[in-house]
Amino acid sequence: MSFKYQSTTTRRRFMQHTAMALGVLGMGSLRLEGQDTPVRKNALTSSGGATPELDKYSRAVGLMKDLPISDLRNWTNQARIHFDHCPHTNWWFLPWHRAYVFYFEQVCRDVLKDPSFALPYWDWTAMPKFPESFRNSSSPLYIDGRNNGGNITISSESNGRVVINRVLNQTVLQQIFSGQASTQRGSSTQGLLEGTPHNNVHRQVGGQMATYMSPLDPIFWMHHCNIDRIWQSWAALHNNQAPGEQKWKELSLARFYDPVSKRQVDVPTPDTLNATRFNAVYDRLETPSAARFLLSKHPEAFVGSAGELTPEEATHVTEATVGATLTKPIGLGTAATFRLDPTPKLKGLVRETMGNLQATNAAAASELFLLVGDIPLPPESITALRIFLNTTNPTLDTSLDDPGYVGTFSLFGDRSPQHAHNSSFLIDLRSNLPELQKASRYSPDTPLDVSILPIDANDLNLVRAGTTVRPRKIELVGLS
Repeated sequence: MSFKYQSTTTRRRFMQHTAMALGVLGMGSLRLEGQDTPVRKNALTSSGGATPELDKYSRAVGLMKDLPISDLRNWTNQARIHFDHCPHTNWWFLPWHRAYVFYFEQVCRDVLKDPSFALPYWDWTAMPKFPESFRNSSSPLYIDGRNNGGNITISSESNGRVVINRVLNQTVLQQIFSGQASTQRGSSTQGLLEGTPHNNVHRQVGGQMATYMSPLDPIFWMHHCNIDRIWQSWAALHNNQAPGEQKWKELSLARFYDPVSKRQVDVPTPDTLNATRFNAVYDRLETPSAARFLLSKHPEAFVGSAGELTPEEATHVTEATVGATLTKPIGLGTAATFRLDPTPKLKGLVRETMGNLQATNAAAASELFLLVGDIPLPPESITALRIFLNTTNPTLDTSLDDPGYVGTFSLFGDRSPQHAHNSSFLIDLRSNLPELQKASRYSPDTPLDVSILPIDANDLNLVRAGTTVRPRKIELVGLS
């Protein structure tokens, strides 16, 4: 594992550059500055009914489903773009899906012959019940195979206000963008935004949504429109920060269909930071209910396999890790605990970090992560992992208000050969360890017990013998 970062000066130059006019590079139907941008709105009324925007979307879906397979605007062809090209578990996850949603929105406008159409979003935090409009079997929005026929309520554990606050307050970039990779579909680590609210909706809805052909389910586009809205909410609070590494900036995101130029196009990654150009303008952005920001000492630090640190980087970055060995798989509904005994170097780093955090000197605090990784896709009934620290024998009844509760991280993927990658979650611990210390359950000089509890988010009380998951890597990582 290696950490890389660029200086703040370099990042500032990069941000100034992306504020300039876009180049061409096959950008197709991107709007020009000065044009009016239709505003994306909530798909549901306050009572849960369909809005006019959702009715338009339903018509667009029906028209796309009726197109012949030879037409690249056809519903299945649009989903195939995701199957063939989408990045997950890496730092192009957000920009790629922003471009994907934008060009799909252009297709909707084209088939509707309505240039004012804006794709609506499903705010599953405020309205967690699966929308009734998508459960009507005579509607274009209906698809067979969803869990419980679509009679589900999205879990507040993974998609509620507490989680959204954590996302909005986060400043370690890999918690927002996910981890560094070398290619568009390379596998790295998932951050908080991808690994928790994003993945959970896919797994709870199930059916096609639990696969890489997930755009066959019309709810996919409402879901990803909302993920993009949360990214834009975070960007508005954090000066639109983004990875500064050249590797991230140089990639042209492939490959979308532009109905205006009637050709396939690629998108330079930095261009997606200009939300207005991609119609990522929303009627409402989220704001944290508590303005508690943990400042990152190295805001461009990413975990990945991009190579060794340069001599200049090595003078600023110290990495310390300790891991645990897993001897057996973990059963659904039953926790397993693994002990991490930090090295003296890591203990010193933890002590210094916690001291700075308690002194409200967050800018000087090092970064502390728990890596739970290399997880093969488990049986469908295991949708997520609850993770606790220094919590004695946690069960399904253990309160999520417990100081040891770290979070719930959902597992998304399918078993097709081109998508068969394991999941890895990188978890920021800078809030959790001080809370544990206040509860007299942790000090920097003692071991850290990590408990993992697999759950089914649609049946939180489910315990099933023989249904297991096996993370192959558990590590405590410090970066100074």
